[in-house]
Amino acid sequence: MDFQEFEAAMSENELGTGELLHLEMEKLRRLALLFGISKSSNQLRQIITEHPNGYLDALKICVTAIEHYSNVVELLTGSAKRLYFIAEECEWADSDARAKAIMHQTQKIIFTDVDELD
Repeated sequence: MDFQEFEAAMSENELGTGELLHLEMEKLRRLALLFGISKSSNQLRQIITEHPNGYLDALKICVTAIEHYSNVVELLTGSAKRLYFIAEECEWADSDARAKAIMHQTQKIIFTDVDELD
Protein backbone atom coordinates (compact mmCIF):
# COMPACT_ATOMS: atom_id res chain seq x y z
CA MET A 1 0.00 0.00 0.00
CA ASP A 2 1.21 3.49 -0.80
CA PHE A 3 1.05 5.37 2.49
CA GLN A 4 1.73 8.76 0.87
CA GLU A 5 -1.37 8.66 -1.36
CA PHE A 6 -4.44 6.70 -0.28
CA GLU A 7 -8.20 6.74 -0.18
CA ALA A 8 -10.30 6.26 2.94
CA ALA A 9 -10.27 2.60 3.97
CA MET A 10 -13.85 2.71 5.24
CA SER A 11 -16.71 5.12 5.60
CA GLU A 12 -17.64 6.75 8.90
CA ASN A 13 -20.80 4.63 8.85
CA GLU A 14 -18.76 1.42 8.48
CA LEU A 15 -16.50 2.57 11.31
CA GLY A 16 -19.53 3.16 13.53
CA THR A 17 -20.88 -0.32 12.79
CA GLY A 18 -17.47 -1.80 13.57
CA GLU A 19 -17.30 0.09 16.86
CA LEU A 20 -20.62 -1.45 17.93
CA LEU A 21 -19.14 -4.88 17.23
CA HIS A 22 -16.06 -3.98 19.30
CA LEU A 23 -18.28 -3.03 22.24
CA GLU A 24 -20.01 -6.41 22.08
CA MET A 25 -16.66 -8.17 21.82
CA GLU A 26 -15.42 -6.27 24.88
CA LYS A 27 -18.13 -7.96 26.95
CA LEU A 28 -16.97 -11.36 25.72
CA ARG A 29 -13.32 -10.47 26.37
CA ARG A 30 -14.13 -9.66 29.99
CA LEU A 31 -16.01 -12.92 30.38
CA ALA A 32 -13.09 -14.85 28.89
CA LEU A 33 -10.67 -13.21 31.32
CA LEU A 34 -13.01 -13.88 34.22
CA PHE A 35 -12.88 -17.59 33.49
CA GLY A 36 -9.26 -17.92 32.40
CA ILE A 37 -7.37 -15.62 34.76
CA SER A 38 -9.40 -15.47 37.93
CA LYS A 39 -9.57 -19.23 38.51
CA SER A 40 -6.94 -21.65 39.77
CA SER A 41 -6.11 -24.81 37.86
CA ASN A 42 -8.06 -26.85 40.42
CA GLN A 43 -11.09 -24.59 40.02
CA LEU A 44 -10.89 -24.94 36.24
CA ARG A 45 -10.67 -28.75 36.53
CA GLN A 46 -13.80 -28.70 38.67
CA ILE A 47 -15.63 -26.42 36.23
CA ILE A 48 -14.76 -28.55 33.17
CA THR A 49 -15.96 -31.65 35.04
CA GLU A 50 -19.22 -30.08 36.18
CA HIS A 51 -19.93 -27.85 33.16
CA PRO A 52 -18.02 -29.14 30.12
CA ASN A 53 -20.13 -27.26 27.56
CA GLY A 54 -19.84 -23.98 29.42
CA TYR A 55 -16.10 -24.52 29.79
CA LEU A 56 -15.72 -25.13 26.04
CA ASP A 57 -17.84 -22.04 25.37
CA ALA A 58 -15.43 -20.00 27.51
CA LEU A 59 -12.47 -21.39 25.56
CA LYS A 60 -14.19 -20.58 22.26
CA ILE A 61 -14.84 -17.03 23.51
CA CYS A 62 -11.12 -16.67 24.25
CA VAL A 63 -10.16 -17.77 20.75
CA THR A 64 -12.79 -15.53 19.16
CA ALA A 65 -11.56 -12.56 21.21
CA ILE A 66 -7.94 -13.22 20.21
CA GLU A 67 -8.93 -13.32 16.53
CA HIS A 68 -10.99 -10.15 16.93
CA TYR A 69 -8.33 -8.15 18.75
CA SER A 70 -5.64 -9.32 16.32
CA ASN A 71 -7.77 -7.76 13.60
CA VAL A 72 -8.15 -4.57 15.68
CA VAL A 73 -4.36 -4.36 16.11
CA GLU A 74 -3.98 -4.71 12.33
CA LEU A 75 -6.45 -1.84 11.77
CA LEU A 76 -4.69 0.34 14.35
CA THR A 77 -1.31 -0.37 12.77
CA GLY A 78 -2.64 0.67 9.38
CA SER A 79 -4.09 3.83 10.89
CA ALA A 80 -0.81 4.65 12.63
CA LYS A 81 1.14 4.15 9.39
CA ARG A 82 -1.19 6.48 7.52
CA LEU A 83 -0.92 9.16 10.21
CA TYR A 84 2.85 8.68 10.46
CA PHE A 85 3.59 9.12 6.77
CA ILE A 86 1.47 12.24 6.46
CA ALA A 87 3.08 13.74 9.60
CA GLU A 88 6.50 12.86 8.16
CA GLU A 89 5.78 15.20 5.23
CA CYS A 90 5.45 18.20 7.57
CA GLU A 91 8.51 20.38 7.91
CA TRP A 92 7.93 21.00 11.63
CA ALA A 93 7.97 17.26 12.45
CA ASP A 94 11.78 17.27 12.57
CA SER A 95 12.11 20.35 14.77
CA ASP A 96 9.27 19.89 17.26
CA ALA A 97 10.39 17.84 20.30
CA ARG A 98 6.96 16.35 20.95
CA ALA A 99 6.54 15.39 17.29
CA LYS A 100 9.99 13.78 17.21
CA ALA A 101 9.22 11.74 20.33
CA ILE A 102 5.87 10.56 18.98
CA MET A 103 7.34 9.77 15.56
CA HIS A 104 10.17 7.79 17.17
CA GLN A 105 7.74 5.83 19.36
CA THR A 106 5.60 5.15 16.29
CA GLN A 107 8.60 3.83 14.35
CA LYS A 108 9.50 1.42 17.16
CA ILE A 109 5.98 0.06 17.42
CA ILE A 110 4.69 -0.20 13.85
CA PHE A 111 7.78 -0.80 11.75
CA THR A 112 9.18 -4.25 12.30
CA ASP A 113 10.94 -4.24 8.96
CA VAL A 114 13.38 -1.37 8.42
CA ASP A 115 12.69 -1.56 4.65
CA GLU A 116 9.18 -0.23 5.33
CA LEU A 117 10.71 3.15 6.14
CA ASP A 118 12.39 3.49 2.72
